[in-house]
Amino acid sequence: MWNEDWTFTKDGVTRGVDLPHDWGVEQPFLQENPGETGKLAWWGKATYTKLLKLTAKDLQKDLRLEVDGAFSNAVVYVNGQEAGGWPYGYASWKVELNPYVQPGNNIIEITLDNKPESSRWYPGGGLYRNVWLTATEKTAVAHWGSYVTTQVIGTAARVTQRLQLKSDGLQTVSIVTRILYKEGGREVLVAETRTEDSVYDGKEIVQTFDLPDVRLWSPEKPQMYVARTVVEGADGTR
Repeated sequence: MWNEDWTFTKDGVTRGVDLPHDWGVEQPFLQENPGETGKLAWWGKATYTKLLKLTAKDLQKDLRLEVDGAFSNAVVYVNGQEAGGWPYGYASWKVELNPYVQPGNNIIEITLDNKPESSRWYPGGGLYRNVWLTATEKTAVAHWGSYVTTQVIGTAARVTQRLQLKSDGLQTVSIVTRILYKEGGREVLVAETRTEDSVYDGKEIVQTFDLPDVRLWSPEKPQMYVARTVVEGADGTR
């Protein structure tokens, strides 16, 4: 997560904040505000700014900013250049940073224009969810590129994972996926598979696991499994 030490500016006042941040809940309740607003003034314009320090080695990776929620009409500027954004406040979205960043100091600025008609109920105002700074190798699982389905058969389960990969060229890689669950504070390996393949940008890889004696989720025993995938290049990068 990239939540700490942001600078927040609204109505001419600048101060430091950590995310998630909702400027609406900081306002006083006013009876004259419409009922669907929660009587809080969550509308208005504001800016969030943060310093990003990078090395030349950092720029060899694919860098992106991932925003889980921003209300609303968000625009991202990197070193004064518009890099992307998203108008809808209830969606998660990303911005690719590599075309705009440089070695040394970089300024990330996110502006918001939260209009009174942005929502029919109280939505909050600001970067009200987590923000992530993500760095990956050029060949990796694409953003939101993992899709898992399960089929339970008696006490067993078949797990199918579809992976979409991104790559800047044809690469031979190993895709290693491990399925684990936590027990007593430690991770227990349930299954592992390795797929060797030549991949290109957008290629889909399908991996299948057969798990015996699965621990099914229930409100009484909310057992959760984790599928963890690593893409290993021929030179050992991952």
